[in-house]
Amino acid sequence: MKKSTLTSDVTKKIKTYSTAATALLAIGGTANAGGVVYTDVDPDVTINGGEQYSLDLNGDSNADFAVFLSSKSYTYQGLSVLAKFAGLQPAGSNEVNFTTASSYGTQKYYGPVANNKSVKINSKMDWANQSYFLMGFMATVPALSQSFTGGDWLGAQDKYAALKIKDGSNTYFGWARFDVSADLTSMTIKDFAYNSTVNYMLSTGDTLDLGEDTAAASIKTVQALNNVSVYSFHNNINVNFSNGKLPKGNIYVTNALGQEVYTTAISEANTQININESAGNMYVVSIQTESGNFTKKVFLRNR
Repeated sequence: MKKSTLTSDVTKKIKTYSTAATALLAIGGTANAGGVVYTDVDPDVTINGGEQYSLDLNGDSNADFAVFLSSKSYTYQGLSVLAKFAGLQPAGSNEVNFTTASSYGTQKYYGPVANNKSVKINSKMDWANQSYFLMGFMATVPALSQSFTGGDWLGAQDKYAALKIKDGSNTYFGWARFDVSADLTSMTIKDFAYNSTVNYMLSTGDTLDLGEDTAAASIKTVQALNNVSVYSFHNNINVNFSNGKLPKGNIYVTNALGQEVYTTAISEANTQININESAGNMYVVSIQTESGNFTKKVFLRNR
């Protein structure tokens, strides 16, 4: 675990398809009007009790979220209690993917879901905005030699919080990755990202980063799926894999509102998707596999 102060340099890596648009078009893909903006916190930042760290997902010099560790002492029914907390705070109207599983005393608290890698972040998740979300708590009663704990993040390693930035009527989805110690004495911030395309989903851990330069990484990601073609005709979207090679993964279709309208596992060389909803003519087909990803924007006619 690398440790540094809150003033450590943060290396921002802009990972977008736009830098490789020519290569993408040559192999049948199209670049999103934006893309994943990935921030590698390098070296990792570790905070301790009483400290916080601000997350500026979109690089506009304003904090979008903050994480913190705090503690307080109080008396309950004549007994001294020492409580420690880990929390996630959204700025303004920003939102957090939440669960209500955490309880502290008789109170139930919203807490951020501790997601694994490759979880889709979209409007179908449970979202909320409030002053803070409880990642974890530990209340110790020395006189009883007892501790009470709760929250999904105690002892978490490489877990992801799903985040939503609200900018007027525009929504941007993102994630942040943390480690949290089991005793709530430290939290490590590793990296974070968001999709700069309005209302477009991404998955936890998405960076387009293959340890190479931006253009090479983007091209390599798509070239891993260069046997796929996607096209539309009337109300149908067709996804075809050539050479008899079927990657292991899924096909997703998202409308212009960022809503997922179709999903299926890749199981055959030719898939025809009939779109019967009325949320506009533009759709984004996203193919996510173990060997790479492919994204293309399509337009349906005669709707």
